Amino acid sequence: FYGQDIRASAILNGDVEPPPEAYDLYTILQDYTEKYTTDWQNKYMHASNK
Repeated sequence: FYGQDIRASAILNGDVEPPPEAYDLYTILQDYTEKYTTDWQNKYMHASNK
């Protein structure tokens, strides 16, 4: 995808631009992350405020 050797850490840290073929995957992962984070905060942050 990248046309060169790239370390996994560079990809995971966002040091390299994702290839166009991966944009759909990144969109899905971002949407899931936002939903999971919001759900977790609603469940655990509100419980600790009681």
